[in-house]
Amino acid sequence: QVRIYLRQESGVIHASVQDDGKGFDPAQEKGLGMIGMEERLAHLGGSLRVDSEPGRGTIVSFELPLPTGPARRNIAEDAPDQVQISPLRTA
Repeated sequence: QVRIYLRQESGVIHASVQDDGKGFDPAQEKGLGMIGMEERLAHLGGSLRVDSEPGRGTIVSFELPLPTGPARRNIAEDAPDQVQISPLRTA
């Protein structure tokens, strides 16, 4: 099973993906996927954390600051107070 948590707090996005898979030792098994995620998050001012151990599943979590600057307003009549933020570009 997989659980995904996502919340926004004080201009920061907090997210985690948890699974109940076979797990691994992150200190010894760091593949290109994890390295790529760390690099992208660091480039955007965020951070990555991996908690796992063999036989216990894995939790991959990150924090990422939201872009600063003026947000574009959504002009839809049924939701005048929604804020539309441009997607983050990571590459």
